[in-house]
Amino acid sequence: MVHRVRVVVTKLWPDTDLRVFGSFAAELYLPTSDIDLVVISTSFAKLGMPRYSERNALYRLKQALLHSNITKPGSLVVIANAKVPIIKFVDRETDIHIDISFENSSGLVANETFTKWKTQYPAMPILLTVIKQFLAMRGLNEVYLGGLGSFSVTCLIVSMLQMHPGVVSGGMDPRKHLGIMLLEFLELYGKNFNTETLGICVDSRKPSYFRKNDVFPIIQRGATPPQTDLLCIQDPNNTENDISRSSYHIKMILTLWAEALDDLVGQMKKFETLQFVDRQGRSLLGVILGGNYGKIEEQRWLMRKAYVDRIGPAEDILMEERQWGETAPLVKQTRSPVQQATESRPANGPAPNKETSRSSNSGGSSYPQKSKQLFYGKGEQDQPIVIDD
Repeated sequence: MVHRVRVVVTKLWPDTDLRVFGSFAAELYLPTSDIDLVVISTSFAKLGMPRYSERNALYRLKQALLHSNITKPGSLVVIANAKVPIIKFVDRETDIHIDISFENSSGLVANETFTKWKTQYPAMPILLTVIKQFLAMRGLNEVYLGGLGSFSVTCLIVSMLQMHPGVVSGGMDPRKHLGIMLLEFLELYGKNFNTETLGICVDSRKPSYFRKNDVFPIIQRGATPPQTDLLCIQDPNNTENDISRSSYHIKMILTLWAEALDDLVGQMKKFETLQFVDRQGRSLLGVILGGNYGKIEEQRWLMRKAYVDRIGPAEDILMEERQWGETAPLVKQTRSPVQQATESRPANGPAPNKETSRSSNSGGSSYPQKSKQLFYGKGEQDQPIVIDD
């Protein structure tokens, strides 16, 4: 898929390359995650001088993509007014969502940071996967819609590990206490962290919290008062950049994390009263991640089919799935069974009701209850997620 897009880009502009960054490049992506691509010209790569950063470049590539028949009909959108202008579309063959930006090296630099952190904090990718799925199910993972992106979530996890006394002292291995780490993450950011006054620095030389206004003063533009309770994370690769400043739904996210903590603690207490045999087959995480995962199963089916059609036999996939302990069936050249599923609400549902995003949750002092009822994809309280192939 990346190769097909690269062919279109380099045919239009022979002096460019198309590079992959973000969670896909770092191997920290979900089955339904977007793939982030960036167009880099030779002049930008060698001299830092962008050649295709103007608005007309977006629309030229838009036309080239439409003529190439790569995009799913009606899916291509140009977001030209964002801080980082992008083209978004869905790949016709794999149904994967693609974001293309231009002449921006920050994502490529972040790839190196991701790789370093994966080695330094082996528990981080596991916690990241859970938190990303939690946000995706509630439509709160898209930065351009006010959600929290992968890099910001990664920084929150890394900061917690950097500041955790047990981890820093070497007395606690987070990989052996993943459940505790998840609970502490939800408690720290959902109930205790004060976004009004504090910012986060994840520089490995001096991980710390800082007074937000001392580093990133709030500047009012126009008549609308600025939102003072936004999450503030200093970019580890550019100290002048606040990577989470566009996540204007952050109070809603923190509220949901606080509620998720309460739900998990309540579920654990409920399980304590049950005999082991009665706990079998029941899920703890289902209380916060339960839902219809049909979309993910459908995406996996499409990817398997694309592999068989273009690369190799289905036995290759089966071998890898056995290695990772999966039991999914072989790809068949037939219609996906997921496509025949009922019209239940998807696990990655629509964006939340914006009316709840203005609730006060400064420092975890107060937050509205039961806001999760406003979201689609909420599963049964204590039933496991079962996917029938």
